[in-house]
Amino acid sequence: MKSCKRKPMNIDKTENPVTSTGFFTYNHKTNTYKTMGILSISSKSSDLNSIRFKDKNGKVTEGGDYAYVPEDIGIGGGDYVELDIDMETGQIQNWKPVSDAKVIKAMKKG
Repeated sequence: MKSCKRKPMNIDKTENPVTSTGFFTYNHKTNTYKTMGILSISSKSSDLNSIRFKDKNGKVTEGGDYAYVPEDIGIGGGDYVELDIDMETGQIQNWKPVSDAKVIKAMKKG
């Protein structure tokens, strides 16, 4: 599990050594937060996406403003961005990496 150091706000350490806030669990003994659960995001963008892709060599492909969400790359499509994020690992659930060419093709299609 990933953890990070933070100080909790207004929490009495003597009553409960572990405090859960939904997405985070705070351990008072180790002074760390641990993430948990799945964060689901579904957003409607109404054709107001600005899309930019930078490959590993630094070459930039602009999708332009007022673009659609690229389809077939695992993040939604059309007017919608849809992601499920594992709060423990920070990874997008069920997302499979796609080639640079597929990303650029999807950007130009929209």
